[in-house]
Amino acid sequence: MAVWGFYADSLSGFASHKAGSLSDDFVFPPANVYATSMLTGILATNDSFVFAGIVEYRKKNPKTGKHTTVPVGDLNISLDLGGVIIDQNVDRITFGLGVWDTGGGDFDTQVNSVNQVWLYE
Repeated sequence: MAVWGFYADSLSGFASHKAGSLSDDFVFPPANVYATSMLTGILATNDSFVFAGIVEYRKKNPKTGKHTTVPVGDLNISLDLGGVIIDQNVDRITFGLGVWDTGGGDFDTQVNSVNQVWLYE
């Protein structure tokens, strides 16, 4: 397996007495893809939830040029995001980060994640 491209990015989010989420799209020419997402930092002083992962990705049919979106998880459901995908003809990946702060403490709930995409032959 020869890697010809690599993408890495991080997301940061916080919430105070509420829920919040954000997403990040990475778009590239259709390729074979190995992608990961993981939590790298958490400050949860309350009974709070944090999660990071892959929300969805899009594939392009090399014969027809039509796109198909493959759902992997849901940012509205705690802990329902994919951690890894491996697939072919992928041209977009949507990463997500979610945090829910119950409001039981004096500090915000904060979270960080790192997302990686490896493009290979």
